[in-house]
Amino acid sequence: MTVSLTCRGLGRAFGALKAVDQVDMRVAPGSRHALIGPNGAGKTTLLSLITGALGASAGEVWLGEQDITRVSEIRRARLGISQTMQHASLFPSMTTAENVMLAVQRHHGRISPWPRRRPHRGRLEVRVEDLLDRAGLGGRGGVGVTALSHGERKQVELAVALACEPRLLLLDEPAAGMSAAESQRLVELVRRLPAEVTVLFIEHDLDLVFTLATDVTVLHLGQVLLSGSPDEIRTSEAVQQAYLGTGHTEALFTTQP
Repeated sequence: MTVSLTCRGLGRAFGALKAVDQVDMRVAPGSRHALIGPNGAGKTTLLSLITGALGASAGEVWLGEQDITRVSEIRRARLGISQTMQHASLFPSMTTAENVMLAVQRHHGRISPWPRRRPHRGRLEVRVEDLLDRAGLGGRGGVGVTALSHGERKQVELAVALACEPRLLLLDEPAAGMSAAESQRLVELVRRLPAEVTVLFIEHDLDLVFTLATDVTVLHLGQVLLSGSPDEIRTSEAVQQAYLGTGHTEALFTTQP
């Protein structure tokens, strides 16, 4: 079932610093929703409040019709919230397929690194191959992680996140460090995700944002500056003035996809 995400008055303070301050945001079911803003705006902290990695100082988080504000991070993952990190967190001594296999087993509560029964292992291998195909890595399962390009490692991260069968997928700067060709490949992969997967992603590459996003929320100093369509964000004078705090941002927002 496709789900929405709703943040109501969500906040997180670290002493006197309000990293996230009274955030109201709704991510529509099945949308590709971008979260943008300057460094220090509170974007990654907001994702941590959504996953449950951080507890909220104020406000609520709802997944569909369920209030998950006090729900643990592990329980939220079981409810269908999955995240890729800004920096790759793969096991470098393992192959691509082994990293994804481990994620599948964790999702199904298995502790043993490999299933003992060959028939069951066969089903898992089929599942891993399917996930690698969806992440654009078909035929690359036997390759060691250290032999992959930066972009391919990001694709493995995507396959690992999809192994959790997410209803809400959170991507933290998925295109960071990618070439233009790799970024375009990422756009295609996210577009091909099942329609029932709702996606919220942080990204600094505005060309990618305006190409991929159905909706955009701009954070500034921990608060929502504006939420709207890509066109509304692109043409907003307030966003252009506040986004990076420089006089050279207008071209970033007026470039057509």
